[in-house]
Amino acid sequence: MPSLDLSDPFAVTILTLAAFLAGFVRGFTGFGGPAVMILMLVPFYAPISVLVKVAAIDILANFALVPSTIGEVDKRVVSAITLSAVAGLPFGMFVVFEVDPLLMKRVIAVIAGACTVVMLAGWRFKELPSLFVHVVVGFASGVILGATFIAFFIMMFLLASPASAAVSRANVIFWGGVMNVTLISMFGFMGAITLFEFGVCVAIGLAYMASARIGAALFRRTRERDFRRVVLWLMLVLAGAGFVV
Repeated sequence: MPSLDLSDPFAVTILTLAAFLAGFVRGFTGFGGPAVMILMLVPFYAPISVLVKVAAIDILANFALVPSTIGEVDKRVVSAITLSAVAGLPFGMFVVFEVDPLLMKRVIAVIAGACTVVMLAGWRFKELPSLFVHVVVGFASGVILGATFIAFFIMMFLLASPASAAVSRANVIFWGGVMNVTLISMFGFMGAITLFEFGVCVAIGLAYMASARIGAALFRRTRERDFRRVVLWLMLVLAGAGFVV
């Protein structure tokens, strides 16, 4: 599979369009932005070349979204899932570097599709899970994030919480912000992204961030449940396409 080459104007255009659509989803729901880009691109480009650039683009959205959610974050929950997820990241990154790209494309599609189906079912916890469960889920989500940059596993868990939609969304955004910075730092240390590529991603990230702000502004003005289901069905279609293409 070819790499996503940011010296190619066509590839940059495709990535920018994907980022703009994904940014709106990210801003409104607090999740799904990276997944939209990844599921649109991995059928055509090597997964590792896509994941690192998506991580670089998504990092800007966190600067726009995280500050507005600080007051609503459940610090106990976020601390447990974030620290354990950071511990799981290296294991997932080892997988994405070592496994065949075609197989990884299929794995990404299957994980995204399975988690989407569960989220569409609307299942929720009746009471908040124990701290131990949060730690275990956090570690597993770190492994999955490192291998696929798909955060649906932790999103599925957090959005099933009995907490309010605002608190769940805040937890999702804060966790994603910390994990994104950690992941892109690891990619940079390993030499998986050059300074030129990072610069291009930052430029594309401006469109992504502007779109995320629009999505965030509309969050409280729209029936979130309806829009979320539309987003999840979009994810399911993209996951299915990624598996068969």
